[in-house]
Amino acid sequence: MDKAVVFISHISEEQGIAQALKKLVEESFLGLIEVFVSSDANSIKLGHKWLDNITTALKNCKIEIIIASPASVKRPWVNFEAGAGWVRNIPVIPLCHSGMTPLTLPTPLKELQAALATDKESLANLTPVLAEAINSKLPEIDWSGFISMVSLHELTYAEETEQIKEMEEKSPLLPTHGLLPHELTTLLLIGENVAGTDDGHSIWELRKGMESTGYTNIAAGLAIKSLTRKNLIIPCMIESQYLSNDGQMPGAKLTDEGWAWLDENKEQLSLIRKTQKRPSTPTIESSNGDEVPF
Repeated sequence: MDKAVVFISHISEEQGIAQALKKLVEESFLGLIEVFVSSDANSIKLGHKWLDNITTALKNCKIEIIIASPASVKRPWVNFEAGAGWVRNIPVIPLCHSGMTPLTLPTPLKELQAALATDKESLANLTPVLAEAINSKLPEIDWSGFISMVSLHELTYAEETEQIKEMEEKSPLLPTHGLLPHELTTLLLIGENVAGTDDGHSIWELRKGMESTGYTNIAAGLAIKSLTRKNLIIPCMIESQYLSNDGQMPGAKLTDEGWAWLDENKEQLSLIRKTQKRPSTPTIESSNGDEVPF
């Protein structure tokens, strides 16, 4: 008999929470529940298409859990996956953390019955839903370790956000025509790593490029969000040599407005390069075990 599948939707920065929840659920239900996590090598086998695996899991899962933070609820892939569960009329449960609460979830996620990842009583409400999926008795789940891990993640998130603020204040790059330094670095990385106006740059490589310049994943995420809102970049899917069978992965490309912005500011950007080392393109040794970002 096939196992009941629980689909956990998350963004790359929060894969630790998703992995910890997967381990706890599978162990608590003695392996009778299979938890699908896109960043887990056991969920997506080598040689399989990433998007096909996600599509199959979304079609077959009985419960969907959304790892919901202020950053994740604004990502298109998380909302896409949540919508797939909504349409199938299965339980879709936002699991809130890092400042996001059931009351502050954006619509339509706010209409769902949500839980708080650092509250034991709130987490206990997950157990009956999971047990019902396999028609089993309620197991005793010790949530303390999971809560501690999420609390540590929240602390790290707050520290990284503060670090971004400090970097912005100390950066030799001043705001340029409405762009803050981390936005400018992201825009340049996309522009410098594409061959033509229709080419995209993978989000995974973009985050690696931001890391090489000293920024965190939070900075990259904030920059992608703000540049998209300003219509300087748009999300896209690109072919990836790092995924088997001609797989695709999320990326971003410059809009016409983005290229126009670079053209209008090219003289100022050339002055910046005299005092600021050009961000290096990240070297990727292997895709084995690396997560496909959302």
